[in-house]
Amino acid sequence: MFLLLAAAAAFLPGCSPTEKDEQPPGTFYFPTSIVVHPSQRYAYVVSSNFDLGYKNGTVKVLDLEELEREIMADASGTGCGTATCAATRFAGAIVEDATVRTGSFGGTAVLNPAASRLFVSMRQDGAVAWLDVLEGGARLDCRGATVDTLADQASAFTGDCHKGHIITTGSDDPFTLAYGPNPVDATAGCVYVAHLKFGIVSCVEAETPDPAAAGPVFEADFSLGQSPAGLSDIAVAASGRMYVANRFLLEGANLLGAGDPVALAANGTAGWMFDIGYVAGGSEQKSLVLTPDGGTLYLLTRGPDALIRMSIGTDSAGTPYLEAMDYVPAGIWPERLFMWEHDVPARRLLYVACTDEDYVHVFDGATLSEIALLRDGFDGPYWMAFYDVGAGQRALVANFENSTVAVLSIDPASLSHRTVAVIGTPRIKAKGEY
Repeated sequence: MFLLLAAAAAFLPGCSPTEKDEQPPGTFYFPTSIVVHPSQRYAYVVSSNFDLGYKNGTVKVLDLEELEREIMADASGTGCGTATCAATRFAGAIVEDATVRTGSFGGTAVLNPAASRLFVSMRQDGAVAWLDVLEGGARLDCRGATVDTLADQASAFTGDCHKGHIITTGSDDPFTLAYGPNPVDATAGCVYVAHLKFGIVSCVEAETPDPAAAGPVFEADFSLGQSPAGLSDIAVAASGRMYVANRFLLEGANLLGAGDPVALAANGTAGWMFDIGYVAGGSEQKSLVLTPDGGTLYLLTRGPDALIRMSIGTDSAGTPYLEAMDYVPAGIWPERLFMWEHDVPARRLLYVACTDEDYVHVFDGATLSEIALLRDGFDGPYWMAFYDVGAGQRALVANFENSTVAVLSIDPASLSHRTVAVIGTPRIKAKGEY
């Protein structure tokens, strides 16, 4: 039905169908990102309003404790079987009075380490929204210095991030976000923005009282003068070194970008470009993740559809290098890559969301062997986020196609996965849409 990134880039406000009212309670609408609060009590779901069917996008808060109560109270006890998920949508876990409005075409979201702010890329506005996180994560608020007043807002909303609290990033089409060190202020953080249409990375201040007033800390051009050129994903190591995935094959060389933000802030150059080769790289780099120690990078590509493990190091001259260690097929037309780690027993799992094919591949991070192929409860899986429920682990999966969120139970010992809930009312699809 869709090629998400290409189709999204083509949408313009003038292409909108007739706008409707506010997104109704108990629903999501083309969700594109999920972030879990460090307390493991709340999660934030970005609805992109992808077809402009409503007045705006939203960020909705999920109460994960309430969700667990609903799952445990499910009479069947079998989780997401054919009858259970059809009858029970677990919408009571959505904290409706904590919903905030955003612009349409929301991309991704990221929390700062203190979990005091949530940042959301908004492609319609060409900006990043910043939301204050209140009440231990139960509320999001983007009133602050905006033009909104409480009298102007519906009681169900605590802010309109489409009117204010937006940071101009300096370039168009902000898409994927990552948090990292601020290269010009060691005491602060930075939200790194990968711009989808262009080969640009920008960095905006995260903790300043008014990020909107500060503007970009820097912009770095990774396009090498190519057109078209674009960045689909970004990852930042604890050291501050960042890596960006390019959407297009550049002049016969498949280049993965990297850079030291301090140098980028000083001169705006593209840092380093690593030619990772066609066989090991594919013609379109879709998504990447870094291990916490910054020593391994996993890259997801198309053409061929592959998952690649790469070793990161530095040579005797201090120049970084990337070395492809191995790779495996990664489904059909893969879209996004996610990593989940567990300490006891030590596990590192990689999840490849194949949005068009309605399934998720699970790979062992050490061997790249496939562990599972997940299908239950999925309709256009696009984003994943993980959390702990004390007695086990869960994953939230944003179903872009039917506008729901599936809940997976993960057993770290057996590596078994089971869909135990689906949240929200499925979207009614247009005629001919699948």
